Amino acid sequence: MSTGAEKIPKAELKRVLLWLAGYTLVFFVLASRKLTVMNSNTGDLAMMVNSFWNAAQGNMFYSPYVGMSYPFGNHFCPLVLLLFPVYWLVSSAYTLLFCQSLLIGASGLPFYLLARRVHGDTRVAGLLTAAYLFYPTVVTNHVDQIHFEPLALPFLVGAAYFFFAERFWYFTGFAVLGMMGQENLPLTVGMFGVYAAVMRRNLKWIGTPLLLALVYGLLVFKVALPYFTQGAGYVPAHYFGPLGDTPGDVIKTMVTKPFKVLEQVFQFDRGIYIVQVLQPLLWVVPLLAWELILVAPSLGINLVVNEAAFRTIPWHYGATVGAFLCVAMLFGMKRLATLLERRWKIASAQFALALAVGAVSISSWIMWLNIGEYIPHGYFPTLRRAAEQIPPEKSVVAPSTMLAHFAGREHPFHLMQFDPRLSMSATWPREKLYTMDYVILDGNERRFPMELVTRDLVMSFHTNLNYELIFNDKNVFVYRKRDPLALAPGGLNR
Repeated sequence: MSTGAEKIPKAELKRVLLWLAGYTLVFFVLASRKLTVMNSNTGDLAMMVNSFWNAAQGNMFYSPYVGMSYPFGNHFCPLVLLLFPVYWLVSSAYTLLFCQSLLIGASGLPFYLLARRVHGDTRVAGLLTAAYLFYPTVVTNHVDQIHFEPLALPFLVGAAYFFFAERFWYFTGFAVLGMMGQENLPLTVGMFGVYAAVMRRNLKWIGTPLLLALVYGLLVFKVALPYFTQGAGYVPAHYFGPLGDTPGDVIKTMVTKPFKVLEQVFQFDRGIYIVQVLQPLLWVVPLLAWELILVAPSLGINLVVNEAAFRTIPWHYGATVGAFLCVAMLFGMKRLATLLERRWKIASAQFALALAVGAVSISSWIMWLNIGEYIPHGYFPTLRRAAEQIPPEKSVVAPSTMLAHFAGREHPFHLMQFDPRLSMSATWPREKLYTMDYVILDGNERRFPMELVTRDLVMSFHTNLNYELIFNDKNVFVYRKRDPLALAPGGLNR
């Protein structure tokens, strides 16, 4: 494999960019539609939008849902600073959805260049780029609200391209930007050093990724997170359950009690997950490549943690897993095609495999796309009219299906914020629910496991003299907090 980046004709580059622009636009429209029809959970999207709104007010991405900065305390994602100027110009949830789709689409360019480099065929590169962009755990991030890790995809895939093109300084820059997507991503960058050691590259390719990962990881966990959490600890650590309460504890358990980790990994649901993530890539193709090393950290985390959401395809936890499985697929498919062509004399095996992988990946839409979330339900007009009752800037409690529409204000909340049964990091006392300016109760919502809107809850507002019912239609209620009665001049002495 030669060093340096390949020259790509302008006409070819234009076709690729136009295709990626169309892809981005289509999925932005889908994401916007899903938000508009109020037919899915928007809790995480509301959290992100509200943290950006707070940043625009000078409050460092604070989120009342977690009681700290969301992208700098609950997680650590400096990449949000790239999105902030765009949000500041057009302050809307749709703005952030567009930025996310744009970044996912942009990751297709370095992937195409890498596929072109590995396979030396533009048709094959195009098919495999389509397989990557429609790979279930990648494409689902367009329509699964907004999250941090997908924002890093163009930089991580770019780092992979420049790593294999052996362009050291470009690789280093993209690797640093990639790590800024989320606090776990230094592990992925560090694996480039492990891979370089396996492939017996020279010392700079081995040491630089490992050193970058170590230094950046220490800065995040020893300096940045303690500062932004004010000593509250690493919030997502609870996902690791019995393996430890901090990343250090988890690593210690892995070293000192490896069988405890293996016991947690070798469970039935993990096996199903492995089958699901390998299926769109013809199961065995990524396994034929040493490049599979690069997926080890992200895949390992998803297999180790207790929380089943990490192994749910249409959620955001598989973005990096999908990206690097697809990178490994490029090399595994090349080796398999070479074997088929040389040993078995199968002509055009490379193109046939690319066509198969592309077709299977695209046809795996059933794993992530729920058509029902884009079709307005029977009482959508009711929810829309209910939303119209809420003035700007007033505090509001809203159903999860509507919450993102109110996130651009100081106090937009979900009922879960006041539920003592939940373990949210910033759960408020139940009595504080009765201080909100507006409360929307959707008695129809039954898609989420916990029933939040009960008859007792509705009656607690209906009989509360501090609230008045201003909207009641199809089991959707809007209560408004009454203004305090002003005393006449002279007060009680009259």
